[in-house]
Amino acid sequence: MSALVNDNGFDNLFSEQLKNLMQGKDYLVAFSVHGGSGKDKAGLWSQNLLKAMLMAKEDYQATLIGFSGFDGGAMKDVADECLVIPFNSTPQVESFHLAMEHLITNCLRKKIEEYE
Repeated sequence: MSALVNDNGFDNLFSEQLKNLMQGKDYLVAFSVHGGSGKDKAGLWSQNLLKAMLMAKEDYQATLIGFSGFDGGAMKDVADECLVIPFNSTPQVESFHLAMEHLITNCLRKKIEEYE
């Protein structure tokens, strides 16, 4: 990751990695506490995620699923579906996101077991 950021900049961190992983019509799931509230409110750490989401949608026709908090930020407009946790508290949003990650992982594990 250090070499990637050094060569391509922090704003390209996620989009550059996706170029090697995405295939047409994949799904991209993104988590962000503020949802990339805009360059005036959020640092590059949120903007790089939004950049990756836009690249996935435009270049790979990916379906975007977002999980955000606060007011949803720009993510709620970029994602095809976005679950916004309506709390203005980073720890509360992150706790809810963690619970959602566990639920999603458990559901995926069960689906995979059905096909084995």
